[in-house]
Amino acid sequence: MQELRKDIEAGFYCEKAKQSGLIRVFNADEHLMAEYSQNTGAVRWQRLAAAPQKAAIELWLTERFPVASYKAESSAS
Repeated sequence: MQELRKDIEAGFYCEKAKQSGLIRVFNADEHLMAEYSQNTGAVRWQRLAAAPQKAAIELWLTERFPVASYKAESSAS
């Protein structure tokens, strides 16, 4: 999965999970910190992080992995 690893900010990186639309956020010690659903835009935090770090990571995730608009695509067909 190394080729899918993307650095977010100092001490944090993310990887796409095998499950479709799921991005996992890890810290430098490789602890799972959060999971982001590209299908819903929801972030589930698994460990504590400072509020400014959480906000920066959530913003980074939503900018780089926008919520998939399946409904818009299916209605256009």
